[in-house]
Amino acid sequence: MSTCMGCLEDFDDDDLVWENGLVCKSCESISYSELAELTHETQVYRFGWCSCEDSEPHQYPYSDCPTTGENK
Repeated sequence: MSTCMGCLEDFDDDDLVWENGLVCKSCESISYSELAELTHETQVYRFGWCSCEDSEPHQYPYSDCPTTGENK
């Protein structure tokens, strides 16, 4: 276990990356070009949510957003 330098929470070492110190994927910075390449899967992986899960009526910002059943 190690502590994220951004949010100061403890994580398994596999869940942290080195970016001027160990940070969790939520605290890891992202470039504009990386933002442009996000998909539903990568958005959920990096940030733990996708806007398709919260919007009413449901909007699907990425082509791989689930449109029926449970959102990931």
